[in-house]
Amino acid sequence: MMDTLEEVYGALTGQGRLEWIGEKKSAAVLYFSRGRKQYKVYFDDSNVEISVKKRLFGNEYWDSIGQRRYISPEDSLDDVFETVMWCVKEYGWRGR
Repeated sequence: MMDTLEEVYGALTGQGRLEWIGEKKSAAVLYFSRGRKQYKVYFDDSNVEISVKKRLFGNEYWDSIGQRRYISPEDSLDDVFETVMWCVKEYGWRGR
């Protein structure tokens, strides 16, 4: 069982490029690609959001394609980890 966001971050090492957000390490972003598409997964202790990079008239932006919040008392950081891994498998590993 994972008790800290740092444990989730460590378990995701090797799945793409990881970055902490903020000095307190209260959230992180995982970047990965599948073919020409680029994805990012933002996560903290109660939220996971996946976005795909898009381009419109030469301007790049991140478009959110899914989000999950963990607000029930029985939710844990294991749920956050499993959701991030599902995103990586669903959008990054298909066809490999």
